[in-house]
Amino acid sequence: MVHRKVIDTAIMFPHPNGSPSRSALRVLAHQLLHKSVQGYKSDMYVKIPDGSLDADDQGDVLGHSLIQYAQTCIELLKLKMRYGPDFGVHESFRQNVLEVIRKAKLFAPVAFDNQKVLDHWFPQWSRRAVANDGQAVAEVEQSLQHSGKMLVWAQLHALDVY
Repeated sequence: MVHRKVIDTAIMFPHPNGSPSRSALRVLAHQLLHKSVQGYKSDMYVKIPDGSLDADDQGDVLGHSLIQYAQTCIELLKLKMRYGPDFGVHESFRQNVLEVIRKAKLFAPVAFDNQKVLDHWFPQWSRRAVANDGQAVAEVEQSLQHSGKMLVWAQLHALDVY
C-alpha cells in the first residue's frame, strides 16, 4: 500500500527475494545504519500485545519504541535522498544478468540473433548476426564443437508471430 504522507521502508527498500517478502525495519537499520532498533533503552515504549513489558537482567524496560522507529525511517529516507534511488537496493535488482555473466569471465560468451538485438543487449560479447532461425541453429552447433567453457545464446524468432 502506498500513502502520500507515509514513509514505507518496505517500498523504498525492496526485499532481495522480491515481493511479497518485505525487509524488516530492524534489518534495514542494522544493514544500512549499523544500529539496533529493538531492545533499545528509551523512555517511551509500546506495550507488547499481551499487555506486558519486557525487562533485561538489570530491570530496565526493553520494548518497541515508536519514536525510534520514526527516527530510523527518517534516517533511511535521508540516505535514500542523498545517495539516490539505488541506495540500499539489493545488487540483484540493479545489474543486468548478461553483464554479470560477461564480467565473470568464467567462460567465453557468444550470441546469435538479429543485429538490433545484438547491438542493444550484447555490445561486449562475441556475436554474429543471423538472418533466420535455421542459420542461428547452425551457428550454435558450430560453436558447441569448440572445446572450453562457453556460453552460447541464441534467440529463435519463428514462433514470435504466435
